[in-house]
Amino acid sequence: MADFEDNNPFEGSESNDGHMPEFDHLSVASPKPSDGESDRRDSAESGTARVSKTYSSKVEQILDEHPEIEIVIVDASKSHEGNSRGFIAYTIKIQDLTVRRRYSEFESLRATLSKLFPTLVIPPIPEKHTMSDYAAAPTKAKEDATIIEHRQRMLAVFLNRCKAMDEIRSCAVFQRFLDSNSSWQEVLNSPPVSQLPKNVLKAPPIHPETASLAHSYLPVPSSSTRLKSNSPQFDEIEQNAKEYEAIIANGLEKVNRRIIKRYSDKAADFSELGARFNAFSLEEHGSLASAIERVGQAIDNTYITTEALVAALGASFSEPLGESAQFASAVRSVLKYRRQKAIQQELTADTLVHKKANLETLERQELEAQRINQYLNHHQPEAPESPSAAAAAAAAAAEDQSPPRTSTDSSTGLASESSPSGASGPALSPPTSPRKRGFKIPGMSKLNHAIHGLMDVDPEATRRSNIGKTKEQIAQLEEALKVARADTQTASESVQTDLERFQKTKEQDLRRIMRAYVKCHVEWARKNLESWQEAKAELDKV
Repeated sequence: MADFEDNNPFEGSESNDGHMPEFDHLSVASPKPSDGESDRRDSAESGTARVSKTYSSKVEQILDEHPEIEIVIVDASKSHEGNSRGFIAYTIKIQDLTVRRRYSEFESLRATLSKLFPTLVIPPIPEKHTMSDYAAAPTKAKEDATIIEHRQRMLAVFLNRCKAMDEIRSCAVFQRFLDSNSSWQEVLNSPPVSQLPKNVLKAPPIHPETASLAHSYLPVPSSSTRLKSNSPQFDEIEQNAKEYEAIIANGLEKVNRRIIKRYSDKAADFSELGARFNAFSLEEHGSLASAIERVGQAIDNTYITTEALVAALGASFSEPLGESAQFASAVRSVLKYRRQKAIQQELTADTLVHKKANLETLERQELEAQRINQYLNHHQPEAPESPSAAAAAAAAAAEDQSPPRTSTDSSTGLASESSPSGASGPALSPPTSPRKRGFKIPGMSKLNHAIHGLMDVDPEATRRSNIGKTKEQIAQLEEALKVARADTQTASESVQTDLERFQKTKEQDLRRIMRAYVKCHVEWARKNLESWQEAKAELDKV
């Protein structure tokens, strides 16, 4: 069992086989300074050395002064802090400092880092429990020792990978995650996290917490929107990422799980077979019994070494292989962000062209309307009065000249009959009853009101208002296009740089994984060979 220890491919360091360029021959010899100049320089350097750098926390000082220090998770135990049901807390240790964090806090840390650094390939964390885990043990899935140990190892790998990245190591959010004096909820509700926009596409790729007003004008492309013109270089990178993920996730990882299961089943069979041989040796006597017992011991040893092989492969091959599949997904996320930034630039440029064309149309319509109004005002003659209008005017004048009618005039015909002259007045028409209204449709008045509201009662004012709004939108889109172009350029450069870093790290990881895989099988075969050679020697005595 001891020979299978220290097979974790992420422990220790290994020199890179690649050749780095030498820059020594590019150094330029500087002139030798005079004695006085040398004295002044020495005094300035000593004064600079005396100035100590100030740190906001002990964690920041440790990470700055010892960037190669290893972060370890020394314990994973159940905690009931503020939760009656309890949760698994992982004790993180960096130098002499310790802090306890739960899995959900690791998860929120990675999500926050992905928003703060959208162009970086953020290391993955172990996945959540699967439905099969809950189906197998509904009440103990979160307390399964195997899952907890797996998370403990991989969360430590996650922290060390983040520490190895300069941008994350110097990030205050990462430093406060490792600080026991910082409340994680306060970190998430304070700057720079609280200054992040809801969508990272409405922020610059570098320092997204410093989004400008122009970024708020940028459109958010949907996932189905296609990029019209993409860089051939990034097309090749995206294709390679898809192929790599398919090979790892759907190829190696799937076959490896099947092999590990068969190794486990074979170990159980060896355990049962060894017990049978040991029982069989009790039925015999002499050298034959000793030989049978020795074969049983060899089978038992094969069971033990196979169990050790399964454990070693799980820690040194299966876990890194699963992490590689998750890394492929992280690479695709970064490439998707860069592609959406490019689509954002195209959409902004297309919208700006459309708005400018719309403004030209509105201004042309406005000029045409002004020309028509000027023509009508200068050349339109006075219209002759129509007969119906003249008759209506005469009737209105006659009505104005007639005396007002009193209540006695409009009474019954008895007053005219009792007049002193005895002359009969004009016959009074009987009072007319109000005309009955026809069938009324319920809600018709509201519909008429809505229709009148939609009608453009003043098209000239509406057209001028649209011109003003369109000019304002064009000004906003011009500012948005400037930041979109700058963001696309910055995102492309940053993504390219980090992908080169990730490629080197991936090659080193794959070498370690393959070496660990070979080493596990060599040790397993060597131990089995020794035990079976001893059994053969015992059988030769029979």
